[in-house]
Amino acid sequence: MASIIDTPGSKDSSTLQFYSEENWGLDFYFQTYNKMFVCDILSMSEYPMFPGAYMYKNHPIYKVDVVGVIVKVDQNSKCFMYEVDDGTGVVSCSCWKFSYSDKHYENVRNDMCKLPVELQRKFKSLDKTEEFSGYTLGCVIHVRGKISIFREKRQIVAANHQLVSDPMLEVFRMMELPKLYQMKYDKPFELPWKVAKKLMSKTDENDLNTNDMKEIKTTLYGHLQSTNIIEVTAHVALKLDGLQAISNRLNSEMLHKCIEEVLISLEDDGFLCRRIENDKVFEVLRKDCDLEKTILHILKEECSKEKYIDKGCHYMHVIDILHRTYQYSHVKKQCVMYCLDKLELQSYSPQLFSQLLEQYESSIYDEYGIEGEEEGSSVPPLACEFSKEKSSSPILGLVDENGYVVIYNTNKYGQEAIVKGWFLDTCTRQCKYKKSYHKKYALA
Repeated sequence: MASIIDTPGSKDSSTLQFYSEENWGLDFYFQTYNKMFVCDILSMSEYPMFPGAYMYKNHPIYKVDVVGVIVKVDQNSKCFMYEVDDGTGVVSCSCWKFSYSDKHYENVRNDMCKLPVELQRKFKSLDKTEEFSGYTLGCVIHVRGKISIFREKRQIVAANHQLVSDPMLEVFRMMELPKLYQMKYDKPFELPWKVAKKLMSKTDENDLNTNDMKEIKTTLYGHLQSTNIIEVTAHVALKLDGLQAISNRLNSEMLHKCIEEVLISLEDDGFLCRRIENDKVFEVLRKDCDLEKTILHILKEECSKEKYIDKGCHYMHVIDILHRTYQYSHVKKQCVMYCLDKLELQSYSPQLFSQLLEQYESSIYDEYGIEGEEEGSSVPPLACEFSKEKSSSPILGLVDENGYVVIYNTNKYGQEAIVKGWFLDTCTRQCKYKKSYHKKYALA
């Protein structure tokens, strides 16, 4: 849940908005090692209501990246402690001591025999290396780690650290940080509008009666189906006669929120579509609506291309094209699928089928038959079928009532179209080739 808190001691006195830890992952800087000045690391306040986390503006930060000069060295049996100065302040950095001969690596050494031979050799070479002896005063080091408190003093517990061989790196860092602050850190952390809207709806969730929501949804859906209304808004829905009983139980503000939630729910179901030019206006998805016409236009254009002419295009491709338009740049998948299902059902209607047949033209070269016993006569085929194999799809087979079979190649004309012809002996189920001449014919 979001909370608005005034942040005293921050760089500006403006009111910032802070979020619960479940939403921190939406901030890019939460999981990264942030390059910062030491003075800001030391002055950052704890995140409101979440001790152990720190904030710059309203960014939750606990990992930092520092480059500086060692001005003090101390150590104990477990770690080295360095005071690092970057020119803006001094911060303590703890670098843990480690050795591959410690008990911590005993289990690793026991499992070493399971490793490939080359990895075993590398592990043994690491075991023979000298232990890390620490850095000296005046060295420039690069430290990455987490912010923590030790004996009421803020420090960095190093996750990794290394000696900087190029002393100019510290200068480059000082030149880089002001731009980084200006372009990134100084801009407040804001949740995406969908997430923020969801959080706001959760806060009002307890105030909305589920039964009232169902009643409003049923009434509104029935009204949209029974009328020819093209667009609907929350203000239009408030004037429906069926909602008078609910309006007596709820105040106007609560009823308006309920209707807005119902409209969003109908959009998720695919019955409404919100237009980008006005978020409060919903388009009713019915036959010949604007979205359906747009989808049909896209299908006609895309399916005429060579890439999609045989198998058609995927529905995700249609959604991708819709998202490139201004009007439907945020159209939901459910709305597109609803319109596609409607178009698919309409394509099987007799009216559209008859309109489709009227567009076809018959050619004399597309008519095939079987020659009769008398010269010049023809026998109507008893059955015909195209080959089901994709490689031989133009092959057409015809058979007459006497058992005579003719195979045609429909990509050819005249005598070249006849591939083979034979009689089918029904007694012996053997095929005998008929040597007589057969020709393809066409009715005038």
